[in-house]
Amino acid sequence: MAVDYSRCQMTIKNYFLLLFFIQNAVSIVRCASQVVFSLQEVENTFLYHEIRIDCSLNATVIGRVSCRACLFKIGVIHSLFVYPLWREQGFGKQLLKSGCKHLEKEGADYIFIQPGPFDSKDGDIYPVPPGPDREIKLKKLRKLYSLLGFKKVPRFVSVLANAVYHCIGLQEDAADLMVRVFHGEVKRDFYG
Repeated sequence: MAVDYSRCQMTIKNYFLLLFFIQNAVSIVRCASQVVFSLQEVENTFLYHEIRIDCSLNATVIGRVSCRACLFKIGVIHSLFVYPLWREQGFGKQLLKSGCKHLEKEGADYIFIQPGPFDSKDGDIYPVPPGPDREIKLKKLRKLYSLLGFKKVPRFVSVLANAVYHCIGLQEDAADLMVRVFHGEVKRDFYG
């Protein structure tokens, strides 16, 4: 019995076409899916106005950012989180842009962010413990924040921030504290 290789080659070609279609179908479905950013007021006091922006894909929250517009034209992004399944797909960048845009509308000239990687397990969100994995994730966060105009704060600001963190019981190291400045004249004053 002779083997008909022309049919076999067609089958392999169809297999690769099918593989190509499946890989692109995921992107097509994601584009067709509905991504929604919703803003929710958390707290409004005379010292600050706090909001949270959720990013949802087909009615499932996949990430969020919390922002505070404080006195003296200062904005703080104190929580930015995207669930691991949805990371490195641009959702964190869009959340960060949304938070910055909101704080700029609120009048912030300076926006501070403290890079600190978080993960989730069984629905709980927890800080990544010290070690190589944390350093890799910190490096990715710093790169993302830098792409959006954040720079490491001057040393005197990080020393001051560490003192404030200590007073309020926050277990963070302000050595990684970053700032984004909106107005050119303020930028010269801030960076010297």
